[in-house]
Amino acid sequence: MARADALLRHADKPWIDCATRAVRELAGRGQDFTADDVTALGVPDPDHPSRWGSLFAAAKRDGIISPVGYVASSRPSRNGGVTRVWRGTVETIQVTCAGCGRVLVASPDDEALIAMEGWYEDPEDRTWCGGCDAYDDQSVAS
Repeated sequence: MARADALLRHADKPWIDCATRAVRELAGRGQDFTADDVTALGVPDPDHPSRWGSLFAAAKRDGIISPVGYVASSRPSRNGGVTRVWRGTVETIQVTCAGCGRVLVASPDDEALIAMEGWYEDPEDRTWCGGCDAYDDQSVAS
């Protein structure tokens, strides 16, 4: 596990953030998925292929996913190589910004992630993301 942590620690932060969000999203859908599905969401390949394994090892360690099998990869670059199939292990919620439509997927008890992302509810129980200018525009228009 220390090796997986070290590999992620040396990966570029934007890739880690993007890939982790994609894994959380897929885990919350209630369907089995692979690394191929992560790239299908638009996550680019990391600077080193072993970062994929580190990403999934960290998600498994954190209790977000569990392994359920293997399939042949659908990516041409993998030449039909075996890839692990994962399933989400925690119930997730999907919060959508009332202004820009940005989506955050988190476990219901992950208030720290929601707060870290700057999400908040207004007095009318609408949810807004921390980076959305639409809230200010909307409150001025009201």
